[in-house]
Amino acid sequence: MRGVITGLVVCVAASAAQAKEPHRSAEAIKTLDQFGHCVAEQRSDAIKFLSTLPESKEENKQAVRISTSSCLHGGMLKFRANLLRGTVAELLLKEDQKALHRAGVKYTFDAPSGEALSSVPDRQRTVIALVLFGQCVAHEKPEAVKLLLNTPVESRAEFGAFAPLKDAMTKCSTVDFKADRFQMRGYLAEGAYRNVVIPTSG
Repeated sequence: MRGVITGLVVCVAASAAQAKEPHRSAEAIKTLDQFGHCVAEQRSDAIKFLSTLPESKEENKQAVRISTSSCLHGGMLKFRANLLRGTVAELLLKEDQKALHRAGVKYTFDAPSGEALSSVPDRQRTVIALVLFGQCVAHEKPEAVKLLLNTPVESRAEFGAFAPLKDAMTKCSTVDFKADRFQMRGYLAEGAYRNVVIPTSG
C-alpha cells in the first residue's frame, strides 16, 4: 500500500481510497471554512454539534439550526453537515485545551462498535470510520497534523503539509473511501480534537 497526494485530492491506495475530482470550488471551500470558524466561536453550539453522531438525525438538526445562525448575513448556507465538523473542531482545538475537559460536558460522540456499527447505514458507517481514521492519523503524527491545521485552506502550504502524513494515513486506513483535500483536513481535525477530549483515546 502507498499514500498518494494529488493536486486536488488526497488518496490513500489499496485499502484506503480512490479519490475523484471535488465538486466544490476553492471559493466555496473558503466560504464554508469561514462560516465554520464563526460557528465555532459560539462555543456551546459548536460543542453540541460535535457531540452528535456523524450522518445522524441529531447532527442534521443541529446543522440546520446553525445554518441560519448570526454567522450568515442573510440567506441560508447549504452544505452536508459533516463538512462543517472539521472546521469547527479546528477552532475548538486552538482554544485553551484545559477548558475542553469540564466535568459533565459531552464534547464528542461515542463511536459505535461491533454489531452496533455494522447495523448503521453504509454512508454513516463510512463517515464514522473516517473520523476514527483521522483520530488514528492524528495520534500517529500529532505534530504533522497540527502543522497542517495551521495552514490556510486551499493554499500551497496546506498541500505540502499532507505529504508527511501519507505513511500514517496508509497505516490507519480501514475502509474504502473518496475524499477531497478539504474533507480529509476535516477528518484529521476532528480526529485530533477527539484525541484531546477523550482521555483514553490512542
